[in-house]
Amino acid sequence: MARHIADRPRSGAEGARLARYLDAARRETETPHPAARTLHRRPGERDPANRRAQEFIRIDRGRSV
Repeated sequence: MARHIADRPRSGAEGARLARYLDAARRETETPHPAARTLHRRPGERDPANRRAQEFIRIDRGRSV
């Protein structure tokens, strides 16, 4: 039986993609557009259902607080 996709190691290409993104972000930091600056500073919105699922996983694994 093959392993689940989440159990496989990540490829090196993902790190290269992130490096290119960071290089582009660094180049644009000199004069970023105000809208882009706002998006970078805005905290990520979290769905309450995600927190609930996270708690169920924690309980299932037998971890306490």
